[in-house]
Amino acid sequence: MSAEGAVKAIVAVVAKCEEGVEYETDVGAACPECGDMLATTTTRTIQDGLRERYHKCTCALCIVRMLGLSIKSIEKVE
Repeated sequence: MSAEGAVKAIVAVVAKCEEGVEYETDVGAACPECGDMLATTTTRTIQDGLRERYHKCTCALCIVRMLGLSIKSIEKVE
């Protein structure tokens, strides 16, 4: 892969992380890149029926973890 290709791939990964993922109460949240379950680092209080959490990927081989990126999740609380 060329340097330009590598940069484009990293930019795409960062965009996935910034977009965030859905948090499922019974399962949790999965990494948008590798699909492994995420470790929760921060949980916010419920506001307007939504709870926001921040996560880190724990998969040693995942580029998200290698880059130290955080992933936001949203849980709909009823």
